Amino acid sequence: FVMYNNYLQQLQMFDGNTAGRLRFWADNVETLKKTNYIGVGFGTPYFSNPHAFYVYEGKIDADELGDTLYVTGQHNSIVNVFYRMGLVGGICFLCFNGILFVEIRKAMKIAKLNNQKHLFVLLDCLLMAFILGLLNITFNVGLESPRVFISYLIFCSLAITVSHRVIYNYKFKDVSVFKD
Repeated sequence: FVMYNNYLQQLQMFDGNTAGRLRFWADNVETLKKTNYIGVGFGTPYFSNPHAFYVYEGKIDADELGDTLYVTGQHNSIVNVFYRMGLVGGICFLCFNGILFVEIRKAMKIAKLNNQKHLFVLLDCLLMAFILGLLNITFNVGLESPRVFISYLIFCSLAITVSHRVIYNYKFKDVSVFKD
């Protein structure tokens, strides 16, 4: 733990952007502990301590502070899911994404096995987009943005539909549907 703390302190001194994000995340974890890991729900500020939140051009801007507590996120949608929905919601979110990853990989193996190159390429593109999307929501305000959230939902729907169709047809040996 001491080595981890020293690493974080060095990281904070190196980059102000990283220091701010780590401060945001630490505030969220402390607040989550205070709620007994149930979460704070929706419609509450992103940060419990306004002074842990925002310094605008070297000074705290009181007029801007109230609005940005509700508007600007933690720059990590995964932390936000845990902060808002607690351990149960956060674990469900991670499990959903993990299962989606496994299903896409399973469908890719089936497509490759059945020599369905066009499906393999489509699933490969979906997998790459999925990984890039997870990286985006890990280090940016992602799912808090309506545009990104709707894109995430559409992508998940497409990935689930294609991968389940490949797996379903393989189980029932109806691979002719995907032949060129």
